[in-house]
Amino acid sequence: MSKIDRTEVHSCLRPPFFGVVGIGVLVVIILEFAIARQLGWWSALALVAALAMPVGVLGVMGALICETWAKMVFNRIHYSCPNCKHQGPPKFRCSGCGEVVEDLGPTVHGLWRVRCYKCSTELPTVDRAGRLDLTKVCEKCLHDLKHADLGRVSEYHIAVVGATSAGKTNLMWTSIWQLKASFAPKNHFEVSFGNPDEERDFSAHVKALEAGQVMTKTASLVPKAFLLSLKSKELNGSMLYIYDAAGEAFPNPEILGEHPVGRYDGVLFVIDPLAEEGIHKGVLGDCDENEVANSNPAPVTASEILGNLIGVLERKLGVAVDTPIDLPIAIVISKIDACGLDRRLQLGQSDIAHTYCNMKMAAHHAERYSRQVRSTLLRVGMGNFVRMAESRFARVAYFAASALGRSGAGSSKRGFQPQGVLAPLVWLGYFVDALSDIDPFDRTFVNWHIYFTRCMQGREKTRAAVISWGLIAAILVGVLGLFLRFPFDAVLLCGGVQFLLLAFGYTCMYFILIRGRYKD
Repeated sequence: MSKIDRTEVHSCLRPPFFGVVGIGVLVVIILEFAIARQLGWWSALALVAALAMPVGVLGVMGALICETWAKMVFNRIHYSCPNCKHQGPPKFRCSGCGEVVEDLGPTVHGLWRVRCYKCSTELPTVDRAGRLDLTKVCEKCLHDLKHADLGRVSEYHIAVVGATSAGKTNLMWTSIWQLKASFAPKNHFEVSFGNPDEERDFSAHVKALEAGQVMTKTASLVPKAFLLSLKSKELNGSMLYIYDAAGEAFPNPEILGEHPVGRYDGVLFVIDPLAEEGIHKGVLGDCDENEVANSNPAPVTASEILGNLIGVLERKLGVAVDTPIDLPIAIVISKIDACGLDRRLQLGQSDIAHTYCNMKMAAHHAERYSRQVRSTLLRVGMGNFVRMAESRFARVAYFAASALGRSGAGSSKRGFQPQGVLAPLVWLGYFVDALSDIDPFDRTFVNWHIYFTRCMQGREKTRAAVISWGLIAAILVGVLGLFLRFPFDAVLLCGGVQFLLLAFGYTCMYFILIRGRYKD
């Protein structure tokens, strides 16, 4: 690894400059006392002029250093590594020698640009100067972060959850396929991938699906993220992390606890209906045993998977047993092509690849069959599952989909035609704000409160938790001190009325944008 060149110091921060300024300040103070009665304001003006340059430089340096923190708080830019799940400011590779520069940032050695110690190449120290154009490197695993939009747009994380053979991987790939091929062009936004390797991987999966080839089973127990970048003129730019882990991880709470569940913004929960007892009992009609076997039913029921997920979320997020988890969950009945389930559910046309005036309308159109799917779950004896989901998650919607459109068994090479796979992804993308088209100020307000809440819950660094609780304590002590030091009437008249009006407006915005974000 390399470092910045520390032999150079910013001209306004060099010791000789400070020495000259110090002598000047001392002379000004002496003159202040000598001619205070006649020309006091002239000496004060000279003092300000003498201090303006170094203080201004230090102030600019402090503002530039806070750039990464401000982007994290207000824009949800965390530089999440898809390889090791680490979140934090990255390191950067020198554009000249390719070495990783450990300490590239504004310092006394350069506010806007510095030199690499190894090859003397000038490097930008802040994002606005072009630092994001350099190759970014995860500070923990040193994995290159190749996505061009990393550090430029907000990040959102979705987990694909379900038992082994429930159809999670097929659903993930086909929904991304339909999002990029159908939904995005009609709604005037662009879907791009994290890096050329992921784009090639996606293209290979699409070609296999079009050729009627079944996807291979996910092998990784701890999921790696698949990155999508969503951009348009109307939509706020965002980066979507989609996590797909092997189904063997979900029945085991210990393995599930290693997942980055504390970072999830939404859950896409996949149910294999052929694993549920009600289907085997013929609640929806008789099922052919050979067809059930060819569909490779999951070995674990959805209720067990959901119970384990909720338990891990409670521990990771610090949520009480009787408190809803502030996440939206899209529950998808998969494999509806098997045993004629699509016909028995009577859901009609589930395609949502249309043009919409806004993403809110698209999300509500996506969940139009939610009540019917919920009723189906109740009919097949999954009432406990439904009650568990609705009592523990902030917002729940139900979907039915067939990732392949037909059984993958047999020798048929006819291309797969997915059914209903787009609706849950669009719905979830809207309610986690990845597909949101809300006003930028509203989005900043939401991001700030989400980050502050995470700090208070201890989900960010310990220092952030101490600062957040300390800030609340300082505000309470300050307000209490005012009322103890001055009469109530004086506090109320000297700004108290305005403060109450601002506090009322702030509270209204909080309930509309934060508490009501899943209730529209």
